[in-house]
Amino acid sequence: MRGTRLPLLAAAGALLLAVFSFGGPPSVRMPSSINIASNFGAGWTTYHHDNARTGYDATASAIVNTNPVSQWNTPLDSNVYAEPLIWNGMVIAATQNDSLYALNEGTGAVIWHQVVGASVPTHYCASEINPIGITSTPVIDPATNIVYAVGLINGPPIRYQMFARNLADGSNVSGFPVDITPTAQGGTVTLSPTEAEQRGALGLANGHVYVPFGGWLGDCGNYHPWVVSVPTSGGALDHVYEPQTSSQREAGIWAAQGMSIDGSGNIYVATGNGGSGSASLPCNTGLYDHGNGVFELSSTLAELSSFAPSNWCTLSQADQDVGSIAPSVLNNNIIFQTGKPGQVWLLHEGALGGFGGQANSSTAISTCASGGSVFGGAAYVYPDVYIACNSSGSLQALTVNSGTPPLGFSTHWAAGGFTPGPPIVEGGLVWTLNIGGSALYGYNTSGTRVVNVTLPQGVHHFSTPAADGDWIFVPQATSISGFNFAGPSGPSCGANPCQIYTVDGYGGVDADANSPAITNAPHFSWPAARVGHFAPAGTGVTPPQAGLVLDAYGGLHPYGSPTLTPGQYPYFLGFDIARDFVWLPSGTGGYELDGYGGIHPFSVGANPLPPQPGQYPYFAGNDVAKKITLLSDASGGYVLDAYGGIHPWSVTGQALPTPMAQYAYFPGLRIARDMFLFPSSTAAAGTGYVLDGYGGMHPFWSATATPPSAMGQYPYWNGSDIGRSLWFLPTATAAASTGYELDMSGGIHPFASSGQALPVPLSQYPYWSGQDLARTLFGA
Repeated sequence: MRGTRLPLLAAAGALLLAVFSFGGPPSVRMPSSINIASNFGAGWTTYHHDNARTGYDATASAIVNTNPVSQWNTPLDSNVYAEPLIWNGMVIAATQNDSLYALNEGTGAVIWHQVVGASVPTHYCASEINPIGITSTPVIDPATNIVYAVGLINGPPIRYQMFARNLADGSNVSGFPVDITPTAQGGTVTLSPTEAEQRGALGLANGHVYVPFGGWLGDCGNYHPWVVSVPTSGGALDHVYEPQTSSQREAGIWAAQGMSIDGSGNIYVATGNGGSGSASLPCNTGLYDHGNGVFELSSTLAELSSFAPSNWCTLSQADQDVGSIAPSVLNNNIIFQTGKPGQVWLLHEGALGGFGGQANSSTAISTCASGGSVFGGAAYVYPDVYIACNSSGSLQALTVNSGTPPLGFSTHWAAGGFTPGPPIVEGGLVWTLNIGGSALYGYNTSGTRVVNVTLPQGVHHFSTPAADGDWIFVPQATSISGFNFAGPSGPSCGANPCQIYTVDGYGGVDADANSPAITNAPHFSWPAARVGHFAPAGTGVTPPQAGLVLDAYGGLHPYGSPTLTPGQYPYFLGFDIARDFVWLPSGTGGYELDGYGGIHPFSVGANPLPPQPGQYPYFAGNDVAKKITLLSDASGGYVLDAYGGIHPWSVTGQALPTPMAQYAYFPGLRIARDMFLFPSSTAAAGTGYVLDGYGGMHPFWSATATPPSAMGQYPYWNGSDIGRSLWFLPTATAAASTGYELDMSGGIHPFASSGQALPVPLSQYPYWSGQDLARTLFGA
């Protein structure tokens, strides 16, 4: 132990403990690229969440609130048929004006908007969609933060193009746009942009973006089934699937779901009714035109396997498309296919079965009338597949045996009385849109409607929502809405309204979760702030509305109201060595910690300096001291070093607190970031937690204290040093702890000790993507 005050910087003439007026850095600047982020989920980067098209995010927590606690609606520039996509705090939307939008996930504010081409005002086929731009759901590559979309361009000439935009700002990606003007069958078949519709969602796999094409409403013109691929690096399309001869037609790949992709990168598509080869009965397989079938394609779009119902030509004559919905990948390598006929075909990956070769003997859905039955896309949470049965006006759950033969299915439940859109599953609820009734519905797993939210606008045919965490995002006619269903499943942030704040590197004290705004915070011209703490009650302050921010040199700067004027404090001119400070319970002053372990008293206003420290750790020449705590009797406390060591210190005339008997220690790894000491701790019995940079939370305790509960749920970033600060809810005890953890970019993540419910996720907080700017999290 060291019994005198820090000598190192004093020897350099930098230690000043006189009354000091620090003017602060010369200019005022807010941190760059600040935006509001939300504590959402894992994202939604492709149609129905993943390549299997399950429409299910298994990482989402249960949604228990049946009414949205907040919502937003953002008007766009044209009709919206595509499912919204979500990634990294943004909602990506596409419109028929050939527009791409990035919206703030928590507020709906437009982050960027790009019109990527000139849409076609009126279509040749007198389509139900006018104008024609981007109809299909784009796809996001989360590895590169690029969104890919395909739109019809008014030329000249009229053509389809693939676009690629950087999610950060909407800027164009080199190598794009790419014209999609394929030919096939030795040049005898050409994709006609006036007759081919690109409604099906894009797929991403094998370093390529896959694009399906079908026909327009009414089957106008000589369209064909197409799938093309474009490398994610752009340039030109490189693979084409088009199985029909020039004398054949129709059999389009038009379902909104587009395709599914298995774990090996093989692509599955389904076609609609063919316009040739179905004139004579019984069905003549020698005349098969690829209508009403399911096809497995390789990564280079070679046909690997196929299936068609034995009555494929009868279905074609009746306009009963198998391909009104795309295939879905289920457990055990089973492909699920249904469609307009109101039947289910279970197929084996790699060997789809040929003509009439499905794996299930009974195909009819007893609860879904045949004819114009199922459209768009499905959702899957083992063992149930959820479909929208339009013919019977009901959302249905089909329990599928995809394991031990014989394979089959049965209806689990049907919820009727409306025309549903393609469903998804999030937070334990099945979500669908009432296509004719302008509403968002949520059903529990028993088929009972528990959510009914009226939508400001109507929704288009085949529209489907997207989800992220406890938010549901709805594509309406010409807008996107976000609905937050965050529920009271755990403790709240402490106050009503919340009073929780993030101190950023520039000195700002930023309100989280719609807390009251803080005024008069310092703003530095460089990331000089090291920590901020609110003043305790009893000083004319209502915590946490006023306090101090510590800069790198030891300067203390007031924030909030009333203004707290620092009196005497240490100042290390030109030395980035100040690390933390702690208040006296009286709020008249406190103690600063420097990186070498030195502890220095400071005062507020005209109050005298607190007593000098007597014994404290000192790491000569090693900048390893990280955090300081003070016991409630102000006799001393503990210092945390970068390796996790916890060292007692005391003020002059007081005995050292009892050393900690158990604590985490990381030899050779400077990874300890924050320390919390329970207010009930005494010099004889202390308990608390240490935060490491990876997000791990480690209990510590002295020999006579009861150990705190182990942490049960907390964020963890294995190998990534981004954990920065802890804040425990005021109700937390050593036996039952809950609170929030701050990451380096401002993300706020709930934690809970074993047996405790996680606090309610915070809906909004400042976020500096990729920047190490978040310093401290505190609240009251």
